[in-house]
Amino acid sequence: MIGEPSPLVIAHFKCADNKFCPDTNPDGKINFGTAENHLMDDEMLEMVNQPLSFSAQHIHYGQLHGIPSFRVAIAGFMEEILKISDVNPDNIVVASGASAILESISMSLFEDGQGLVVPTPFYTGFIHDFSTRFNVKVLQYPLSPHNNYELEIDGLKKVIEKAKKDGIIVRAILMCSPQNPLGITYSDRKLEQIIQTAKEYNLDIISDEIYARSVYQGQFKSMLEIGKDYRQHIHFVYGFAKDFVLSGFKTGVFYSENKELVSAVQEIAYFHPVSNHSQRFLENLISNRTWCREFTRKNKTRLFESYTMITDLFESRLDIKIIEANAGIFVWADFSNYMEDQTFEAELKLFDKIFNECHVSIIPGQFFKSNTPGWFRVCFAQKEEYITTAVKRLEKKLAQ
Repeated sequence: MIGEPSPLVIAHFKCADNKFCPDTNPDGKINFGTAENHLMDDEMLEMVNQPLSFSAQHIHYGQLHGIPSFRVAIAGFMEEILKISDVNPDNIVVASGASAILESISMSLFEDGQGLVVPTPFYTGFIHDFSTRFNVKVLQYPLSPHNNYELEIDGLKKVIEKAKKDGIIVRAILMCSPQNPLGITYSDRKLEQIIQTAKEYNLDIISDEIYARSVYQGQFKSMLEIGKDYRQHIHFVYGFAKDFVLSGFKTGVFYSENKELVSAVQEIAYFHPVSNHSQRFLENLISNRTWCREFTRKNKTRLFESYTMITDLFESRLDIKIIEANAGIFVWADFSNYMEDQTFEAELKLFDKIFNECHVSIIPGQFFKSNTPGWFRVCFAQKEEYITTAVKRLEKKLAQ
């Protein structure tokens, strides 16, 4: 029901109200449930606290879909840092977060009742973004732990074909790469196959790449760059919440070469503008390419260290299997051995135990539309002491 907060939101604010601190609140709650990166706070605060210069244009109304100079800076960032060629700043829209961008797409691209295919498990905020106000049917393609959550093109096509038989017009495929909650990137070959499938069925692709610079093993290539010959139908979503640890700044980016769609999303940005102050700061930030590259280098190193630590501790101390990851700020972990039986009811009971007795927040797979009970998303981008303390609590309580 609209107005009811999700269990993820409730857990987040309960953690915030009783936050773990090794010195002042050693029994407080440790939040491994919210997808935020806390490994680079000091580096970002150093930039946030530097003085900024403003001109008169910044204190008055401007273009509500983004200050022109900021959109030019974003285009340069996309080309030089994200390695996406030929980016036109006139096709960029800035809005108050990636969710605002996605909802704008849902209003602009879809007719009432049309379908959007999404592989699951997935970030279920997508359902809210696309369905709450504009009745897009989110058609789930369930991936399976039995083949290590491999995305198979035949499975994707089966979902599309079934929707057609059910009388649903499928409009687009939504891809999140790096993937939330699996923490993986899809290979260039896999993305090429997805693009070919979209061509075959005349579908658009919404490419959520909000973790593009949080790939700590291997390389990442944008869907826009892989699908150059299909760019009219590939719509790019990015933001500063994850790669730049700026979730509180609520700034999302949209890019498309479909002029009609760009125009529509620009108009909707009237309802989701970003303050000129935030835009000025972010423009200054991403224009400093040397700083961006060094920030990303440090972030990737720390993410890999935290990932290695949590996977090692989960395996050695808790005997928990984790899907091998290479990107993002979370792992997908199998806690089924600690459940009374293999049901989603037992999964929810384990979630309550971990939260209320261990004082650790991790999110059960049912909140990501997992089709197999027992899997949890664990956000590991925390300081070492937070990880080791959480594992000690889990080991103590779950072994009982």
